[in-house]
Amino acid sequence: MTAVLGVVAALSAPLLMTFGFYIWDGLWNGSALGLNIYKGSLATAVFLITIGCINLSTGQYYLQHGGSVVDLGWILLSGLIGITIGDTCWLQAMSMLGARRVIVVDVTKPFLAALVGFIGLGEPVTPLLFVGLFLTMSGVGLVSFEMSPPPQKEKETEKETEKEIEKEIEKEIEKGKEKEEMSLSGSETGKKGATTGDKVHKAIELVVGKEDASSLSTTSLSLSSASSTLSKSSCFPSQYALGYLFACFNVLFDVFGSFLTRRFGTKLTTFDINAVRFGSASFTLMLVGGAARGCCVSRNSVLGQELYGKPNWWHSMTKKTWALVSCGVLFVTVLCPALSNWALFQLPLSVCLCLTSVSPLYAIPMAYFVKKEQITWRAVVGSILAIVGVVVLQFS
Repeated sequence: MTAVLGVVAALSAPLLMTFGFYIWDGLWNGSALGLNIYKGSLATAVFLITIGCINLSTGQYYLQHGGSVVDLGWILLSGLIGITIGDTCWLQAMSMLGARRVIVVDVTKPFLAALVGFIGLGEPVTPLLFVGLFLTMSGVGLVSFEMSPPPQKEKETEKETEKEIEKEIEKEIEKGKEKEEMSLSGSETGKKGATTGDKVHKAIELVVGKEDASSLSTTSLSLSSASSTLSKSSCFPSQYALGYLFACFNVLFDVFGSFLTRRFGTKLTTFDINAVRFGSASFTLMLVGGAARGCCVSRNSVLGQELYGKPNWWHSMTKKTWALVSCGVLFVTVLCPALSNWALFQLPLSVCLCLTSVSPLYAIPMAYFVKKEQITWRAVVGSILAIVGVVVLQFS
């Protein structure tokens, strides 16, 4: 019966997470670092209040638990490895590779967890277990590939944008040269050249938008210089290799963090574990932001906007926006990890990580009802494969 409840909890966790993502989708105007700090701090506060209410209602001391200082130390390490470092690697891999390539690497997570569980926890490994893992993750991968745009289309879109920019630059340069030839004095020529440069910048704005124009426009009016600047924005093979390295690190750190939680968190409740993990992660991220400020990183720079967000970004967020973001955080960072961590102690490590990775399956009906997106046959086949895999895992 406990295993059945564990399966229900493990399958419910990604459902709540997906629902939370839909709630705050497009509402947060700050940086990713700011969002991680905010959701981690809010989740920690909720977990601490929950722990206090439970303990005081049962006559225990506030924050009383059965874990030792050593256990808490290992849970702190699991939070550092799994949340702070692991999630950072995941975000970096997503930005460098895109969702489709990261999914390919994520599919290996349950199989690595099976090996770690066998070595570190003595969990049995059977052929039926691998069949269930393979079917489930194959279905999840197929659904995820269907929902995310293929890389080829992304590249084609980028190439079309570059061609449009080049055409606009050529037109503005030709107009500028014609007007420069008509100018009589050297000073007037300089002014016309500056005017041409402004028009080149405006041409870029027409194609890619005002915010991206500054990064694409060049001080030189030559087309070769503009093309060189555009080519620098593409992802080189070495960057792909680095992206895959980050994706592999994410899998490794996530599995190892879950292993430490399972190994040393048996005397703690799921609320204790999450309070320690998210609290330590938020504190570490605050130190990262503070260290960046200490290094005199300008808020207006590219790195500064990645760390702190755009200047005065919070002015564009209303009370309703903050309320919706906070509601999404409750689903994503409170309810989801509370259920998934509880399921971690009821199921084998590999089965738990596999079942908590089925969020793309829940995204299909939500995308259909909320965004009116059509359901394709590949998404249906992937869902069926995943469901069959979940059933096989029950018999394993």
